[in-house]
Amino acid sequence: MWFWILWLFWHNPEAVLGHFPYPDASKRTDEELGIPPDDEE
Repeated sequence: MWFWILWLFWHNPEAVLGHFPYPDASKRTDEELGIPPDDEE
């Protein structure tokens, strides 16, 4: 079973990871990520 899973992952990673690129978190603002401002206590 593990051989088949690893073989499939090696030859077709989109089946496991998805077909769309992951969003780049570095391009998002702190507000979009839910990070409070530094001056908030």
